[in-house]
Amino acid sequence: MTLAPIVLFVYNRPKHTRQVLEELARNELANLSTLYIYADGPKKDASPTQIEAIQETRKVIRENQWCGQVKIQENDQNSGLSKSIIQGVTEVINLTGRVIVLEDDILTSPYFLRYMNDALELFQHRMDIGSVNGFAVDFLKNEGFPPYFLLESSDCWGWATWKSRWDAYTPNALLLKNTLIEQNKLGIFEYGGHMEILNGQINGVFDTWDVQWHAVNVLQNRKGIYANVSFVDNIGQDGSGVHYNVKTELEHKRSELNNYRITLPQFVSGQPLTHSKKIEQKYRKYYKLSFTPPLIKRVVNKLKRTIKRLIK
Repeated sequence: MTLAPIVLFVYNRPKHTRQVLEELARNELANLSTLYIYADGPKKDASPTQIEAIQETRKVIRENQWCGQVKIQENDQNSGLSKSIIQGVTEVINLTGRVIVLEDDILTSPYFLRYMNDALELFQHRMDIGSVNGFAVDFLKNEGFPPYFLLESSDCWGWATWKSRWDAYTPNALLLKNTLIEQNKLGIFEYGGHMEILNGQINGVFDTWDVQWHAVNVLQNRKGIYANVSFVDNIGQDGSGVHYNVKTELEHKRSELNNYRITLPQFVSGQPLTHSKKIEQKYRKYYKLSFTPPLIKRVVNKLKRTIKRLIK
């Protein structure tokens, strides 16, 4: 099996970055994997405190040999999260054909890399699959669902894909919205505030990349692989991040991440990977109820900051 490279995006959170790297280094395949770290640079109006945080983060990424190989790219200026991710994923995936993507607030199970690489290898020729997703909401494991299944969704908390899928990506939110309307796929695309975010991107309220990735996969009739337990935990919902500052009940304890070791080959040898309408409906309902308030608040907060900036 060809191991996919890992791409990690960091900026100015040294404590979060160290935790992410420490957990990644504990993965079964870490010592055999190549890790690309993209470190974004300071904004033009960065304060001394912010510059110090960026410098401390860059010290952290050099503290240890976190994986078999570590390749670091540091920006002198700030590109922003969306541009950094689009550029980094594109660069690495063009070299290797597949990629595993993490941000500086995503803790991983010791079996995260195994799960991702198994899926990338086993389903590389399934063009109806757009991505492999590491995050799962709690309710899935209590519903009697199979260990792995397909959903019409693409998550951004620890994920992987292939070049043949990523090549379809475009950041053009307006084009994607119009195409979704033309193909009558807004119903598939929208759940849990996705349309608010897409409109916010069109109107310049947001600078994001993931809602476009979800839209691209919907338009390409591609689904995402999900497990009924989570291989990742987001530790960035503490006000330190750019996008998320609301804690939710979906945060997973580290101990839970360490308990799940069943592998994809064990599953697919006995049952095919399929899309279930029952799972899809329950997932969408749960996602909408759980995530819509934070997403709406995200829109409102961004609008408030924009208004304040314009007033000044």
